[in-house]
Amino acid sequence: MMQMYEKVLPKSFCDYMIDKFESEPQLDKSYEMFDQLEIRHWEDESHDLIAICKDLAEHYAKFYDPMKMMPQNRKIEALRMKRYKPNTHSFPLHVDVGHAGNCTRYLAFLIYFNDNEAGTKFYTPEGHFTFEAECGNILV
Repeated sequence: MMQMYEKVLPKSFCDYMIDKFESEPQLDKSYEMFDQLEIRHWEDESHDLIAICKDLAEHYAKFYDPMKMMPQNRKIEALRMKRYKPNTHSFPLHVDVGHAGNCTRYLAFLIYFNDNEAGTKFYTPEGHFTFEAECGNILV
């Protein structure tokens, strides 16, 4: 199940994160589908975002996991920011689990730092879903 949490982050914080990303010397542009940056060295920002994600995970679990089948001892991986350029980059259908080291992933957080009129499309066997990709929203 996917859940959109709207207006979680203020626009000023989103703008700040985009500016910081754009000026980051460690920005990895080697991927064909997106530009990426692991932000664990941004200690304050990572701490704040991880705290928000933990709160959202708790809320999500209460709503979607009444039988408590999701792991109760939750941890969050290092955060990665990605940039998708229009008509150049994409995020195709994929699987996050590739080896034993990451086979414990069960939730993903898509944090939107800007608006995207096209939205975010997800394709499932049941059909496709489109979510509003608006600044400050977080999709779990």
